[in-house]
Amino acid sequence: MKSNRNERHRLYMQLLQSREWRELRAAKIRDCQGLCERCKELGIITAAKTVHHRTPVESGETLEAMRELCYRYDNLQLLCADCHHRAHEELRSHAGQGTRYMPKQDITNNEPQQRLKQFVEKQGGVYVPPVKRGLRKTKFGWLTRDELTERQKAEFEAWKQRAASPKPPTD
Repeated sequence: MKSNRNERHRLYMQLLQSREWRELRAAKIRDCQGLCERCKELGIITAAKTVHHRTPVESGETLEAMRELCYRYDNLQLLCADCHHRAHEELRSHAGQGTRYMPKQDITNNEPQQRLKQFVEKQGGVYVPPVKRGLRKTKFGWLTRDELTERQKAEFEAWKQRAASPKPPTD
């Protein structure tokens, strides 16, 4: 049984080294705009680079079944490191990876928010409590998406006015 598992893992690694997989992975990252799909569902914007198979490739009985699971686009999900770790915890797979990533803090725990608030204020920014759409660190400080959009519109309007104003002649 163990040698069978090792053989499947070896085949899985070969599938992941193929050109077809690299192209499929790049397409998934491009289609998701490099953002974690699980975090996006929660309204959090997180960069991601791990393409995860929802149904594990190694669960295929034959090489053809493994190949189909590996290269099926609807079996793929783009995840950040924390969500990828959680996905494997849910599947009870890759138990040895438990020490590699720190799981995300529980949102109901207020202590991380207090530490974030202290950090932002120490940097000279204004802390905005998290909302469903998440926060972004911008040149304006920590803003929600709506606030950022408003600021960008105002900045663009100011730029248009400066561009439209007549320039003094140069000698």
